[in-house]
Amino acid sequence: MSDHHHHHEHNNHEHNERLLKYYQFTESSNVLSPIPAAETQIAQIHLKKIRSNDRVQLKATIEWNIKPTAATFTFTTATFSIWRDHIGVINGGTLVCQYSDTNSATAVGTFPITTTFVCTDTNVPNGAHNYFLTVFAVGNAPSNAIVQLHFDGSVIDENE
Repeated sequence: MSDHHHHHEHNNHEHNERLLKYYQFTESSNVLSPIPAAETQIAQIHLKKIRSNDRVQLKATIEWNIKPTAATFTFTTATFSIWRDHIGVINGGTLVCQYSDTNSATAVGTFPITTTFVCTDTNVPNGAHNYFLTVFAVGNAPSNAIVQLHFDGSVIDENE
């Protein structure tokens, strides 16, 4: 009696296997108050072992708030950016992604919000790269703050 079910082979080339090659994260609290109108760095990570066919996945989670002092419509729109190598195209940086979130209220108090976004950097030059998380804000809120943040990056080997 022949036993067929022992002959099942796992061939890695058939499974689009993804391998996490490198990971780094940074966390901080009491980051920034107020959130400035000019773009400002709030976090940085250093990722190594990148090859141009890898996928670099970046994730940011930012807890922030506004504190209206009057019961009228009050808002802050915060724009978060992730840059590779340098901040600003003029400085030789590459903008990986940008994400805006608006926090608004019509009462007095502290109004927290959590902004989370994930983005992917591809065709990255071989080697190690710094990634920067920045923020700038517009709006009429008299007071706002970034309370806490987490910023991480994964270098993923895409075997196809």
